[in-house]
Amino acid sequence: MRRIANKAGSKAAGGNARKEANVAEKLNLRERDLSACDTALCLIATGKYTRFLRQVMESAATHWPRAMPVVLTDDPDAVPSDIPHLSQHWPHRSWPYPTLLRYHAMLSAESVFRQFAFMFYCDVDMVVVARMEPEPYGEGRAGIDGELVGVTHPGFAGAFNRARYTYENRKESRAYVARHEGTVYYAGGFQGGATERYLHAARGLSEMADDDLSRGIIPLWADESLWNRYCIDHPPTVTLSTMFCLPDSWRVPQARLLAITKNHHELRS
Repeated sequence: MRRIANKAGSKAAGGNARKEANVAEKLNLRERDLSACDTALCLIATGKYTRFLRQVMESAATHWPRAMPVVLTDDPDAVPSDIPHLSQHWPHRSWPYPTLLRYHAMLSAESVFRQFAFMFYCDVDMVVVARMEPEPYGEGRAGIDGELVGVTHPGFAGAFNRARYTYENRKESRAYVARHEGTVYYAGGFQGGATERYLHAARGLSEMADDDLSRGIIPLWADESLWNRYCIDHPPTVTLSTMFCLPDSWRVPQARLLAITKNHHELRS
């Protein structure tokens, strides 16, 4: 695990005394920053997706200061060193394995996440645009902190009919959802909860993925399909609105998290 990075000082030469002070600051920053943060923000960035790290980390530092980025990456040099964070190595794989195996990635850093009371996974190609502190954003709940937290998918909210939900429909898959099941379609891009509860979910989800893979099955929407099956069997204690996972092209004033418009084919090639 890499040390938490220090805020960069002035680029101008500051002499030996200033360099020594900067070194001392780096050594002391870990304890100070961890004590101020009760939430881990899990960011998985491998391959070309490392290009999104600065934007999401800077936006989280502004709007969610109690969240410490925990970056799982194959390229630690791509992680902005001037933004406090923790990082751990996670290898890059061809698509769709970077997303399908996200829960395996989280479990590889289980001891890191256990330093925090809460942990949330966020797609690295998102940006935080408004305050994420506990407030009544949930549906009938107080704030985003809950034992298990999901987000209503923006593509299937409001007046959409259940028949349009894109659940996995192959009975052979562990992600299979029958036609009579499911009342909410959850987005995969933001989820989390109390650390121990969410890690428990990650263990179950990784086992589901392994079971499917052992039989040559990749769920329709990979991890999102598995997450929706899991949420039917284990309903989230907090279901957040679509404001926590909106496309940036929608330009909704109440948005909290936006998914950045990008070329998926180019990123995954």
